Amino acid sequence: MKDYNKHQRGFSHTGEAFYSETILSGAKYDDEIMLGFYDVEEGGTIGEFAIRWYELGGELVPRIEAYDDSWGALFYCADLMLELQKYDSQGISPNDLCKILLSLGFVDNTLRFSD
Repeated sequence: MKDYNKHQRGFSHTGEAFYSETILSGAKYDDEIMLGFYDVEEGGTIGEFAIRWYELGGELVPRIEAYDDSWGALFYCADLMLELQKYDSQGISPNDLCKILLSLGFVDNTLRFSD
């Protein structure tokens, strides 16, 4: 079983990253935030999922996407899900989601030109 307590919760906002144009130019979504549990010392992740913004009915709508090896990461982000339920069907921008993540103790791992 994975030990999520030994890893740091973090995120990366693709739309703010130096490589955003490369990733988003060919994507079916407009923006994404990758988040999960990261090994600070050795690198890598033990669980990661995405929140991606798709155009739906003329609006950008966030959608959570997770492979089956990251369901534990979703479980250990229950505080995030409790916060997001306040925005149910209201939409939330990537920047507003980043603010929420920071308030919950996630570390911003976004690689920007200024880094």
